[in-house]
Amino acid sequence: MMEEVFAACREHLDCNFVEQFQTTGFDARLFELFLFAYFKSIGADVERAAERPDYLVCRNGTTVAVEATTANPTQRPGETPKLITGVDLRALVDEDEQARVERSQQELPIRLGSALYSKLNKRYWKLPHVKGRALVLAIQPFYSHDSLLFSSAGIAQYLYGIRQTGRHDEQGKLVIDTAEVEEHQLAEKKIPSNFFAQPETEHISAVLYTNVAAVSKFTRMGYQAGLHRGNVLVSRRGAAWDPDPNAKEAAQFSYRLDEDPGPEPWGSGVEVFLNPRALHSLPEFFFDDAIQTSLKDGVPVSLLKQFVPFVSITQRLTLKLDSLAPVEDRRGHVGTILRREFDAFQPKRPPYKSGEVPFSEVAWFADAERRLIGTVFRWHGQERYGVAILGPDEAGRWRAIDTAGDVSSLDVAAKVAIARMQQIVGTGETVFPQGD
Repeated sequence: MMEEVFAACREHLDCNFVEQFQTTGFDARLFELFLFAYFKSIGADVERAAERPDYLVCRNGTTVAVEATTANPTQRPGETPKLITGVDLRALVDEDEQARVERSQQELPIRLGSALYSKLNKRYWKLPHVKGRALVLAIQPFYSHDSLLFSSAGIAQYLYGIRQTGRHDEQGKLVIDTAEVEEHQLAEKKIPSNFFAQPETEHISAVLYTNVAAVSKFTRMGYQAGLHRGNVLVSRRGAAWDPDPNAKEAAQFSYRLDEDPGPEPWGSGVEVFLNPRALHSLPEFFFDDAIQTSLKDGVPVSLLKQFVPFVSITQRLTLKLDSLAPVEDRRGHVGTILRREFDAFQPKRPPYKSGEVPFSEVAWFADAERRLIGTVFRWHGQERYGVAILGPDEAGRWRAIDTAGDVSSLDVAAKVAIARMQQIVGTGETVFPQGD
């Protein structure tokens, strides 16, 4: 998936992108790839500015300037930059909840605040191609191996200078207490809170924050797009918004991607904080699929979607199965193809309604001459698999000509698909008539 996004945006990238991506700038450069993919996914035209900021994003006749930055590990002079390529769960084992809350309220704002303040001092709003336009600072924390496991609560406190805490009253109803925050402190370092109230921040229309622009996001989006051959299993677990109006804690979730939880948009995990003092306001919902947060009567209010994950961990298992090997350019040979190759045949699928499909396709097959295609699917909630083999009818429509509905494992199902497809290929038939 990284290759797919890079190929789509490489003409917009500077000449040292590849070198930095492969060495000391991986986190920051991956963040840029993520932003490009996200902007394109919401139908925006994306241009790389001749000079900073990073992107000019045009949507619905409005152009917004976006500058990307990351909060990185502290680096001493002469020290090689540290890379944060994933989450180290061991870092959480010995840390209690109160310590994490303290880090969210103090360390996260200081780390992110430092990066945002550095960008503020660049004064991009004075550039000719930015003047008169909304300017957005996009940021992600990469300063430690668990920084991606902090929700947006810490940066919300810093941006608005407001801290919200929940408690239940005697009737069990949730009560939100609000308090102003004047500063954040980490060791000897102190910074003022309420970034949007600081001098010159009126030139910043919004701050875009995310904790998902990492390898795990590209893994899920690549799996979802079928950029695999059935040789990986991907699961995700984490904490999400609980729609219960009296819920004080986040709801826990867990699913395997082949259980088809519904398509994950690139913007899932993105939150846009609007500046109440902005000289150039960002159009409402300019960034689709993202959570939008703004001040209403002096209190931060977020407009949420149905499923809003705050933090998550993605785990991937690679299957070393010979039956999932790619198809070879050899007559009569059958092997795996990518989902996009399978979909190019416009195969006829069962007419289930959205959300009611009882299975998910997990591997796809074809013979070398593309006379047959096939798929292995997994029944939701079960470790049972099925096989469907498709061939063209008289009208060239690709429809099922053979099926198997109850197979014990992916490996066995793949072998069944290959064996049956090779058997059919051996007959020499190329058209498979079916009644309408």
